[in-house]
Amino acid sequence: MGLDLMFNKKRATKAGLIIKRERNGSQEEVRDALAIGDVGHATWLKKEERIFQVPGCDHFVRCDTIGSDLIVRANPWGRTYKPLTEWLKKHNIEWREYS
Repeated sequence: MGLDLMFNKKRATKAGLIIKRERNGSQEEVRDALAIGDVGHATWLKKEERIFQVPGCDHFVRCDTIGSDLIVRANPWGRTYKPLTEWLKKHNIEWREYS
């Protein structure tokens, strides 16, 4: 089981968080998956995901939107929770935690 953080998307982007869409795989990876008959994997590779770079870090995380909020998996023992919550706190952005 993991921990999800939910926070206001508009306030976060105003504070500098950049959300972008990125495809799960390249055209070559899609072709390879189809060549071996793995249609399910090819479909997933074609899908785009919302991601953002964790502030102050060199890694990106996948996020979803629920209404006007972003939701992201950020387990306390992982590398995302502390830098993200410190950044949210610095910018006075409240967040909620869900297990």
